[in-house]
Amino acid sequence: MKTLYSLFKQVFANGLREYGYIKIKGRQPYFARMIGDEIVQVITYENVWCGDTRGYKAFGISGGGATVYRETINLNCSPRQNNEWLNDLSDFYVNKDPKNFDNDYRVSLMRFLYNPDDEESIVNAFEEALDKTKMLMLPVFDGITNLYDFVEFYEVFQESSLFAPDYVNGDFDKLPSAEGLLYIKTDNHDDFIERYRERLSIAKVLIEKGRSPWKYEDYVETLEEGRIRRIKKRDAIYQNPEIYEKAQIELQKRKESNIKILRSYGLEV
Repeated sequence: MKTLYSLFKQVFANGLREYGYIKIKGRQPYFARMIGDEIVQVITYENVWCGDTRGYKAFGISGGGATVYRETINLNCSPRQNNEWLNDLSDFYVNKDPKNFDNDYRVSLMRFLYNPDDEESIVNAFEEALDKTKMLMLPVFDGITNLYDFVEFYEVFQESSLFAPDYVNGDFDKLPSAEGLLYIKTDNHDDFIERYRERLSIAKVLIEKGRSPWKYEDYVETLEEGRIRRIKKRDAIYQNPEIYEKAQIELQKRKESNIKILRSYGLEV
């Protein structure tokens, strides 16, 4: 009987080939494709809790994007270790209509049950997961064609990783999944007001429906503090010519390093 890993490769290799995804070299279960020479998009799975269904196990599907301008792109580690920048399939569903999603359906997307002693059961579960991935995740990824699209994507799915980096002791911070230097790369001078109004609108609805633990007034205050902090950190780089020049050097250095890494995984860059 084939393993869960080999059946994942079998089903998803067939299903994702036409979209340009390949199974990367190595032991980790990532399918990836390049968008130009700056963005990589990955799809993977990991074992998750199956609930109270006896005799069954479960896996979840997740995916995410990374640019060559982060500190490093590490696909030699497990999906669980990359959870900082990977999103569960249910996130892609929720963000289609964050004010009016069906919570039961959201939960159903978080795990796919299978009988570990029945190969057909595993294949069926992966085929269902593949169908949902094509329906919910791939349209989002297909909409990312350049760095500006990527910034918009990260604003929705990984906002905390977009804060402009701190420059401390002669270097930028080294958080592996942080993409804050993209603000400099894309010459971003946004005040983020429109984006934050959208978030407040969503939060207001969710709070009224009892789907958020926040009090609206507290959320407004926290969001505004974050908006101002983001602008200050980004503009501190723009306003200092020496630091700005170092940011440009750092961007190029990261790009060269990450391209080598991505090529080692078998991707054409």
